[in-house]
Amino acid sequence: MKNVVLICNGLGNQMSQYAFYLAMKEHEDNTTYVCMDTDHNGYELERLFNIRRKESKYTILCWRILMSRRNNIVVKFLKKALGRMGLRLKNENFDYSFDPSYTFQSSSNSIIWYGGWHNFRYFNFLRDRLLREYSFPIKKLNEYTLQLLADIERTDSVAIHIRRGDYLKAGNQKLFGDICTLKYYQNAIQYIKSQINHPTFFIFSNDVEWVKDNLNLRDSFCVNGNYGEQSWMDMYLMSKCKSLIIANSTFSWWGAYLSAAEIIICPQKFVNDNCSGEIYPTHWIRVNS
Repeated sequence: MKNVVLICNGLGNQMSQYAFYLAMKEHEDNTTYVCMDTDHNGYELERLFNIRRKESKYTILCWRILMSRRNNIVVKFLKKALGRMGLRLKNENFDYSFDPSYTFQSSSNSIIWYGGWHNFRYFNFLRDRLLREYSFPIKKLNEYTLQLLADIERTDSVAIHIRRGDYLKAGNQKLFGDICTLKYYQNAIQYIKSQINHPTFFIFSNDVEWVKDNLNLRDSFCVNGNYGEQSWMDMYLMSKCKSLIIANSTFSWWGAYLSAAEIIICPQKFVNDNCSGEIYPTHWIRVNS
């Protein structure tokens, strides 16, 4: 039996999927991963962390089937045919609930795994290793980031991640919308001010105009100088802040998970359901929206 974990989408997703792969390999040595990423900034794990790309042509079809949420006749036929070849396809539920049996799979079939795998319970026992694996290439930091890093290190820095942009599209709005509301950020900022005398806020957002119109913060700076293949530098900067207010986004989730911050504030849930709040470590502070 071989487990194959598919790695795809943006940097935060790739980091969760690779962490899930490492956890599964601890229990089933015959486990590998395959890179299927075709969007965002490509396969970033190799460029940033020297985690080499692995490809397999036969998994492209499996990936397309797993991505499909349709239950049509063609998909049913393909899944049945693959099953006869000793190959199973496994989708993670969108609520990201923890299923311990996933990393202890024992089957005569090979299993292709497709999901986000953001629940920290899958891989938290490997946190020390993940801190080593996900060591950012600081020699590649640009001057803009280095200047911000100096400010972050000398102040009581608080990262605030506000993700709008693609989250406002119809499909994403239904899944991710109305979770990190203006009220959420106001409540989180109020909590920070009750704990820290002179916080300096570093705001990471893809909607700077919304920030200017809605958050009237003294001692704050909008971080908007890193784009495309340099956007990882924002995650690095978040991880260096002394406190964080994150969005329901894997990008700031990993910024927080890799940090040594004592105060990490997160929303009650990750997507619009009742279970997705499980992905946040228990010591993170949940704030209502």
